[in-house]
Amino acid sequence: MITWTVITLCFNFWLACVNSQIDINGVPVRTVVGVVDGLVTVPCQASTPDPSDKLELVLWYRLGSKLPFYTYDARGRPPGRGQHLADDLLSPRARTHYQLSPPGLVLSGLRQLDQGGYICRADFIHSPSRVGVTNLTLIVPPDVPKVYDSAGTRLLDVTPPVAEGQPLTLTCEASGGRPSPRLEWLWNGRALDRSFVATAVGVVRNDLTVPRLSRTDLHSELACAASNSNLTAPRSTAVRVEMLLPPLTVKIGRVPQHLRVGLTYEITCTAAGSRPAAKVTWLDGAQREMTSVRQQPSLDPNVTVSVLTLVGAVSGAPLTLTCQAANALLPRLVPLRSTKEVPVHYPPQVVLRIGKTLVPSEIKEGNDVYFDCQVLANPPITNLAWYHQGRQLTNDKKAGIMIIDRSLVLPNVSHSQAGQYTCGATNVEGHNQSLPVVLHVMYLPRCQTAQRVVYFVPGRAVQLRCQLLAEPGPVRFKWDVNSSASAYQREPLSRFTTAGAVSTVQHRLDDDEPAEIRCWGSNAVGLQRQPCLFHMMPAGLPEPPSECSVSNRTVTSFVVRCRPGRDGGLPQTFVLELRDLQTQNLLRSLTHEQPIFHVRGLNPGANFTLKVYASSAKGHGKVMLLRVGTVELMPDRIGS
Repeated sequence: MITWTVITLCFNFWLACVNSQIDINGVPVRTVVGVVDGLVTVPCQASTPDPSDKLELVLWYRLGSKLPFYTYDARGRPPGRGQHLADDLLSPRARTHYQLSPPGLVLSGLRQLDQGGYICRADFIHSPSRVGVTNLTLIVPPDVPKVYDSAGTRLLDVTPPVAEGQPLTLTCEASGGRPSPRLEWLWNGRALDRSFVATAVGVVRNDLTVPRLSRTDLHSELACAASNSNLTAPRSTAVRVEMLLPPLTVKIGRVPQHLRVGLTYEITCTAAGSRPAAKVTWLDGAQREMTSVRQQPSLDPNVTVSVLTLVGAVSGAPLTLTCQAANALLPRLVPLRSTKEVPVHYPPQVVLRIGKTLVPSEIKEGNDVYFDCQVLANPPITNLAWYHQGRQLTNDKKAGIMIIDRSLVLPNVSHSQAGQYTCGATNVEGHNQSLPVVLHVMYLPRCQTAQRVVYFVPGRAVQLRCQLLAEPGPVRFKWDVNSSASAYQREPLSRFTTAGAVSTVQHRLDDDEPAEIRCWGSNAVGLQRQPCLFHMMPAGLPEPPSECSVSNRTVTSFVVRCRPGRDGGLPQTFVLELRDLQTQNLLRSLTHEQPIFHVRGLNPGANFTLKVYASSAKGHGKVMLLRVGTVELMPDRIGS
């Protein structure tokens, strides 16, 4: 109001000084308001009460100017067909319209220099001239407001992201305009803050602080509007509220009732409500991050779908899966979590161990031995079995086998129970056996064969082989002999060889009398309790073969078969001597390990004497005599 009062006083002063060519004293002054770059009609008293009178001439002056800037000349022309004359400055922008009510001069494309006083004089044929005075006041719209954030950065269309619960501070500044503009903040089109201040440099400023943003404020529109007239729409700048939001929900999707070892599963986790999209991580039961993860595309930018690829593995407890969602730009907030436990089914995992109190390398015959079968299985096992050397064991106290729960007890263990042990377990997922555990049982040497009868020939050396069973090796051997040569006193034998648990001795008995040779050994456990005995018996002559028969006789051959007699204690062979029946000349001599002889290449129709007997290192036994002949060759057979 102060501005408009000053303008009016100045203008009235100017009217008092106007050129006297047009008397404007006492003429009321009209005020017209226009907007720069706009259009305005400056009124003119160019009408008369006499309808028969005609408008002849209209002159327009700028206040203080001696020459008109615009002329409408209708002299000598029909009504409304007058000539329009304007100076070069206004020619394209000014035009009179006397059909308007009231008539006036229309100015377009208004400029600031257009502001001021305008004088209009209208001349008629009969009526006296009429004069009008108008003061044109121009409104200069303000510049488009500029919006800044709290750091002084100019914003064009969106605010910096603000965390939920945090304040938002913006500044709006507008310059230019006449009169000075008003600034107003609008929230989604509704007035929010109309306070503003003018700075010393002609800038109008409005500082806005929204104390606490909530999730519902996301994408709200904050507009700063600058206006200084109701003739024009406010000039405004709008920004959209951007926010940082933590996730609202996180949920692990459907999980199988149980996992199976070796199978691959995909499990999803969905996080929603975060802006920007949440970072999803998977953790195992030890809170270690799981890496076999991929992100699944989502149509909703506020939804993150993470897919965990999981291979079922043996675990003593249910598998704990935790899906964690967080906004990476809000590190101080506690992440949301979703946790599920899922059991893992697998065949029994079986480990066999010898008793903790035992030293496997020091177990001796007679000790108590036990094994523990450690089983990890889900679901629980339905059967547990024990195996020795691949043969399943059962409870048998007489045999020294006791099965107690998941333990195998071997009281007073014997060397025969040494070897590989395994245990096996079964559940609905399958059956597994442990790796074998070898039980070593140390024991005194013992004879593989306790007693043997050995036949000998006096004066000839005989080789004896003593083989022991012992754990551990090596075995130290001793030999002695009890014979007539030693007056039946034990005499040590020192000339023998040893290889592992086997010892060999060669000894000669000169008398044709029975004798006894002993062998025994010792190892780390101790001395053998019972020696191995060799009963030395003088060998006899082999008995003659019996039940000899001749078969398969042909013109050139035949077969002799006999039953062998006793060998007299020494290895024997069988001899067949073939002699001519008439001359008793020796024709053949055959030796075999068995009394079976195939005699070939003989003359047809010949007769022979056969001697069959057994022979050994002791000599040969009695002779068995036979007579046999080949088949005679008949003439009709020759012809045929």
